[in-house]
Amino acid sequence: MPLQRSLLFGLLACVPGAAQSSSVAAPMMGYAFDSTAAAIRPIRGIPGASLLGDPMDTGFPLAMAAIAPAQDFALVLASGESRLRLLRLNSQAGDSLPENTLSAPSRIRFSPLGSAALLFQDAGRLQSISGLPAHPAVREIDLSALTTTPNAMAVSDDGSLVAISGAGAVWVISQDGSAAQLALPGSAATLAFRSGSHDLMAVSAEGDVHLVRNPDSEADYRLVYAADSETAGSVGGQFSATGSHIFTVNQAGNVAAIEIATGSLRSISCGCRATALENLGSRGLYRLTPAGESVLMLFDGSSGAAVWFVPPGVPAETAGGVQ
Repeated sequence: MPLQRSLLFGLLACVPGAAQSSSVAAPMMGYAFDSTAAAIRPIRGIPGASLLGDPMDTGFPLAMAAIAPAQDFALVLASGESRLRLLRLNSQAGDSLPENTLSAPSRIRFSPLGSAALLFQDAGRLQSISGLPAHPAVREIDLSALTTTPNAMAVSDDGSLVAISGAGAVWVISQDGSAAQLALPGSAATLAFRSGSHDLMAVSAEGDVHLVRNPDSEADYRLVYAADSETAGSVGGQFSATGSHIFTVNQAGNVAAIEIATGSLRSISCGCRATALENLGSRGLYRLTPAGESVLMLFDGSSGAAVWFVPPGVPAETAGGVQ
């Protein structure tokens, strides 16, 4: 840990104003939306020695921002507006989305690689956008099978499959609009597709972790992990970058890494109230808590046994983590 802190301090010290400017080529771990600042902030440094950088100047305050897993663009809502924008994070330039894109969505969910996304509006409308970020195409998703607001939702990278849970059932909706009910607990709190695949994972509210292969045809079901306190009350879940593990986090802050082949589990507590498991790119890092409200907590999925904290704009040498 002292070596990591010294390295970061040295890198930042070599460039005047590195801690203040988001344009300096200092080590970067990704981005996080800070609702208190109404802006996106860079996460600078390396695991164990990092801090939140100054808010990015987009030219307008943000009411909402969903950052793509590759950390190269974000879908944002400007304060006081309802039109969704696509914002390139490397250039801070704005791109147009199709005119029929859902306005003022209350929820945005990306596919594992960020090439597709789901937009949900509280009025009960759901859209998928495929071909992100360069060639976005919008598809309306029929929610007539649901009588309640979806508990969880997920979309595959190619945008052809959408999974939703609610009203005591889990459904998978194909490209042609046909819907099939899956033999999964209707209480599914977390749904996620494997990167570049149609394999689906589902975590029930009780904590059972399921894997479904070929959910849109001859579905093959497997219970990967039986419910216990480590996985109950899930608020987020993802496949690992290699696809060999399933990561889950619950409200109590228990982060679990479950090996799919054996069902073995390793867990660590973030000592926080987790709200998500959001991918921060190719480094195997995942955001657990919001930025700005308190210390930002990250899970290191590359080792499966580390949680790091990122202070909100304090000197880098005070940053650190727990093993």
